[in-house]
Amino acid sequence: MSGLIHLPSANSSEHLQALAEVSEFALTDMGQPGQGPWPYRRMQEPLLTEELCRRSDARSMATARADILSFQPCRSDTSENQDRYVVQVWDLPGGSWVFCAVLDGHVNSHCVEYAQAELPLRVQAALRAATLNAEGQRQSPSPETISRLLSDALIKLDDALTSELLRLVPDLGSPSPPTAQDVQNLDPTLELTGRCLGGATVIFSLLDLQGKNLWVTNLGDCQAVLGVKKSGVWSGMMISNIHNTHAPLEIDRVRSEHLDEAECIKDGRVLGYLEPTRAVGDTWTKLPKQYTEHFFLHTNQDWISPRTLKRCASQMHSPPYISNAPEVHHRTLTNHPSFLILCSDGLKELYGAVGSEPVDHWVSVVGQGIDSAEAQHLSLILLRDAIGGDDVDRACQLLTVEMEDSWIDDTTLVVQRLHR
Repeated sequence: MSGLIHLPSANSSEHLQALAEVSEFALTDMGQPGQGPWPYRRMQEPLLTEELCRRSDARSMATARADILSFQPCRSDTSENQDRYVVQVWDLPGGSWVFCAVLDGHVNSHCVEYAQAELPLRVQAALRAATLNAEGQRQSPSPETISRLLSDALIKLDDALTSELLRLVPDLGSPSPPTAQDVQNLDPTLELTGRCLGGATVIFSLLDLQGKNLWVTNLGDCQAVLGVKKSGVWSGMMISNIHNTHAPLEIDRVRSEHLDEAECIKDGRVLGYLEPTRAVGDTWTKLPKQYTEHFFLHTNQDWISPRTLKRCASQMHSPPYISNAPEVHHRTLTNHPSFLILCSDGLKELYGAVGSEPVDHWVSVVGQGIDSAEAQHLSLILLRDAIGGDDVDRACQLLTVEMEDSWIDDTTLVVQRLHR
């Protein structure tokens, strides 16, 4: 009969090869009974850590003594990693300063990329100005002076974003607000709209030229942990506060700033929408509702649905709802061995820590890496521990499971050695 295709039977060696290929894979419900199952690849060391290194783009910067990575294993276009980082060494009057930052974007990547580019420029310019007097001679600003300039740099960065929007849309209180077509003509590329609808939580550190003073500035729910070794024992402390709707002090602050507004925090989120209570961007929550009703609602964007914008605008009576006021923490360092961890909130979620901070465990893992006789990529060993530790099968699932939607939050780590 014509049209038939005859395929030869596989021989025994081909059967064995097919079975070997399939044996590398297994199925998992990812801890969600009744869901899936989804396939994942089984691996052993050192292949597992090699694959983790590749997917997290783990790298080191020797001049900053920092190990860095950013991890989102889901390969779907809808799960783009919105975390960013910066590690730079600045040659300023008197010596070198080290700047490290972790930025966690939400809604889109426009605002976080804006902050990633602008923040180090603003901090460096302010620091350079502070280290020179009126005659152009070197001076040593006080820790308090540097704390103020770090806070001001972050606030001014956010204010500049708001000012740019107000220049574009100067007056929405007129009797004839712009039409939908007018709005679309104002920002045809949606670049500014994207920055103002998106947001980013930020944490950054600054180490002075003598390595004696450390500043950590945070806005949102990224975290900073300081590890110090005394009498042969590593101990850790959190040196940043959490700014989100899981922090009781932040909930109290938001409610106190919006008295008689029961829906300022709704369903555990600001305006029923955002978990961070402080961030760069989210400009639409910082302006009168007219900007949402007459500008953002008419832009041809797909980051926030019109239904969500309308609902949130109906609840906005006394903006801003998301604060741009950071907290700055200064530490005087001793000569004890020490290191700093900066991380996005994805690290804590990997550990499943609810209502507690796994600070001591993080410090123990990194401390063991420092004390090891072999050179270690400190961020990588912490991430490897976070995705499963000794549970190799769990680590393989988190690294290679084939799902369309992201199964973990973006996780970014900078571990900086401060003193040997």
